[in-house]
Amino acid sequence: MNEQQVLITRINRFLTDLSRAKRMMNAMPADKFRERIEIRFETDFRKHQQSCLALLHGVCGGRGLPDCWRKVAVIDSELRPLLDECVALLQGTMARRAGLDDGVCDIADALLEHLSGLADVGWRRFTVPGSEYLTERTGIVQVRFPAASIWDLPFAAHEFAHSVEPQITAVDEDGTRFEILTRLLTNMGIEAQQQAFLREHFADVLATYAVGPMFGWAAAVLYFDPLSAFDSEGQLDRHPSSAKRMHIILRTLEAMDETRPEGEPVFEMCRVEMKKLWGETLAAAGHTTELDGGTIAQLNREQSDLFQIIDDNLPLLRYAGWEQAQALAERVGDDDSLPLLGANTSIVDVLNAAWVKRLARPGADVFELHRIEGKSEKICHMIIKGVRNNGFNV
Repeated sequence: MNEQQVLITRINRFLTDLSRAKRMMNAMPADKFRERIEIRFETDFRKHQQSCLALLHGVCGGRGLPDCWRKVAVIDSELRPLLDECVALLQGTMARRAGLDDGVCDIADALLEHLSGLADVGWRRFTVPGSEYLTERTGIVQVRFPAASIWDLPFAAHEFAHSVEPQITAVDEDGTRFEILTRLLTNMGIEAQQQAFLREHFADVLATYAVGPMFGWAAAVLYFDPLSAFDSEGQLDRHPSSAKRMHIILRTLEAMDETRPEGEPVFEMCRVEMKKLWGETLAAAGHTTELDGGTIAQLNREQSDLFQIIDDNLPLLRYAGWEQAQALAERVGDDDSLPLLGANTSIVDVLNAAWVKRLARPGADVFELHRIEGKSEKICHMIIKGVRNNGFNV
């Protein structure tokens, strides 16, 4: 074997990997899982196959080997994430078919379909158990596994926000369509890491805007690490600090009250309680400092810009069911009975009600939390069944 044959062997391995991945995808039963992802994967498979065949032809035709090896490195860097994503989705769909998610992904699907309907973005994907992020090529949201539960679902709204972001567009005077957030970041002239931070802030603002307080509660209680809340972001970090993100969430709840079309503020008491709990959590972790004034001023400016983009372009996405969620929480008793639901009760209302119920019982043990969770899941499935059978909106 010579150096040319080594290169040819490497390219042939890429082609074999693509062929096997394609066979695995085609072996999936013909259902909504396969139908919603195969077109996107098929496009990528075909593109990489053509690139490999073209490179193979170049090697056999005497193309310079150093240039060919550089092409191999490019293909490898693009192909590996695609294959990893393919495997993760295949594993996730198999786990879901086997019922290992306990029906939580059905609720997550209904939640995201509800949000996509309000945002008019046509989200036609699905959720799978996984490592909790948005798959870039397919737009499929992974729900945290193995501990997936209704308490984790608010963060599906954060991942949904990332999928919505490129669809918020406007048209220049010359008729050219552009992504509004990308234009804003470009005009700000900030480095790549700061752009990534602002995209995360955007997703936090939109998630709070769309699903209300439950996103902030989930962040404060389950996700944000108080120990590292004020740590300086490293050069490789893609997420801003927890302290900054929590400030953005709290400020968004405040902005939603300030911009209500009519009536008294509805999130004020909740926001005060959330801020108090977060402060106490930070203190318990040994933090005695807060964000400095300059950082707060900058975050407020950023939140204002991001909130304006969302409020101008996705006004129907604004969560307006907080009072209904509070009333629903009061109607959910400790017995096995389920409350009657109005036609306008949404999945978002039920999940917010679950958090209201949970926070009203700070001393609840794991068994009581399971009761709240189980009853909330039953109510969500009632809504899903109503959508399928009676056609009212979730």
